[in-house]
Amino acid sequence: MRMITPQFEVKQTEDDIIITIRAPYSRVSSDSEPEVHVDCYTITFYSSPYYLRLTFPGRLIYDKPYDGDDDLGDPVVMSYDSETACFLVKVKKAVKGEDFPDLNMLTKLLAKPLLKERKFPVIEVLNEEQRIANVDGTERNHEEYINEDNDEDDDDDEDDDDDFFMDQEEHLPCSLTSYKYGFANQRSGILNQIQSEFWEVFDLKDPDTTPPRTRRKLRIEDEIAHFSDDHYLADLYEDEVIQSLVRFETKWAKKKREAAHGSSLQDEFTSDEKEILLKLPRKEYILSSKESKFAMMGLFDILFGYAYNHRTTEGENTVSSGWTVCKLSSTLSWFDAFQNLEDVVRSSFHRSLCFPLYRNWRLSETVFADVKDVISLGKMTILKCLLEVRQMLLDADQHYILNDLYVCDYCVWIQSVKSSTLEKLLQALNNILVKKSDLDLDLELLEQAGSLAVKEAEKVCDQHTLSTSSSSESSDDGSDGESDQDISNDQDTDDYDREKLPVLLRKCHISECQSEKNS
Repeated sequence: MRMITPQFEVKQTEDDIIITIRAPYSRVSSDSEPEVHVDCYTITFYSSPYYLRLTFPGRLIYDKPYDGDDDLGDPVVMSYDSETACFLVKVKKAVKGEDFPDLNMLTKLLAKPLLKERKFPVIEVLNEEQRIANVDGTERNHEEYINEDNDEDDDDDEDDDDDFFMDQEEHLPCSLTSYKYGFANQRSGILNQIQSEFWEVFDLKDPDTTPPRTRRKLRIEDEIAHFSDDHYLADLYEDEVIQSLVRFETKWAKKKREAAHGSSLQDEFTSDEKEILLKLPRKEYILSSKESKFAMMGLFDILFGYAYNHRTTEGENTVSSGWTVCKLSSTLSWFDAFQNLEDVVRSSFHRSLCFPLYRNWRLSETVFADVKDVISLGKMTILKCLLEVRQMLLDADQHYILNDLYVCDYCVWIQSVKSSTLEKLLQALNNILVKKSDLDLDLELLEQAGSLAVKEAEKVCDQHTLSTSSSSESSDDGSDGESDQDISNDQDTDDYDREKLPVLLRKCHISECQSEKNS
């Protein structure tokens, strides 16, 4: 019989872990009583057809299983509310007052516990602090309690064995001829058979056969080819919409503002988000130091595209939102894998000025600040953003493949990332200052030429105004003002000047500014 994982919610007090389990189809009778078992770090609940096993980061009191006859003095207490069809399970903590972190990370709680009799864990989790610092080696996660009673000699032997096996990895036949992509750059050989079905999704046409350096070279060439002087200048000088978007208060900025007045920063998952979390794969990741960097850099890359979409749609996603996120993310569109934070930040700025509807430097800087706001609010906020990206890709035609390659893994992985790691990432981002000269788009030259073109256009308008004024004075006094036709002609002239601004720029000033730059 197939068991169902029920919806659940976990809270804590100083003394207890409290689990609310919604089981509307549970068979509660004298012949079929629910069962709860506690084993050190694990709570297991069973009430046909529901089965739930949760692994916690701290110890629990597990003197005996719940058999329906325990009173309030026992370490495990369970009650059932028939009106809400919910079970309430209370389990006492082994250490009173201990704080259990990440109880809202449902997928992490559902992960399988490590077996005590194993000398090595099935899944090895890298020390999160080393992901940013780029320090070699691994460290046991606090949940890996299987070796907690080993003496120092055992630890030394285990370290030696870890060193022996550190660089070993399984090589599948496809990996010998295919280059990698996907979450943490771990996948290969997947797209060569189905690539024709998703040719509109990826900008990189042959990911399995294209080396990383070639991917980046092709990506940059594609970005430069799509950069439009006209579009950039139009958004620079016709910036009423841009200014409105920059002034828009995001939900993260609002949350931080409210927190400054005493409100809580703690967020809650919606029922839909909880349902998605229950459906995510329950696994941990074997990541080398290099792969950890790939994952962290890709996280920023995806969040930048998400933050741009959120600001430019003012929080109301559109049918193009999935396309926007993918197009701004080099990770999703070109399978580019970064190891340097400055490189991925510059790439995000670069693409934000080449592809989307609004291409403005100030807007890109504001989006960069938005990403830092998201990261500063912690992994729960990041997880909610990733879940929203997941839905965007499901709604976008054929983009769901990117959920399988990247986003779903990110949704699971981020739940196990330490807060200290995100703090280090935020600190590193705060130390990065992107300049226009860093992007190799000649933005400063272009803006200088645009300024000259605007001045010339204003000069032409002034001359036209003087000419019109002189003609008006010399005309017959029978009319008190301009005719509707004269006003229309003036408006047409102004519109014409604005439309011709990029043309004036190209014809009159680019060569002049270039010669000044060279001199």
